[in-house]
Amino acid sequence: MFNYPVRSANPGDWRSHTLAMIVSLGAGPWDALFSGGNIPAFVLAPLFALAAGVTATLKLPNLSSGSFKSSGFHFG
Repeated sequence: MFNYPVRSANPGDWRSHTLAMIVSLGAGPWDALFSGGNIPAFVLAPLFALAAGVTATLKLPNLSSGSFKSSGFHFG
């Protein structure tokens, strides 16, 4: 019916392979530590997302009133 090409990872991209190996090596001990359940991942994921959001917000540049001038609203 539909014949879509299969996309694979670029063999020259060592970074994606390295990260995949790190995740694979850490998955076994993580699974054994929490006896195969997904609850710790569901608890840690929002915590890491919150930490990433706070970090991103703090890294935004500070736009003081002296260095930033609003262009205002432009209509038609």
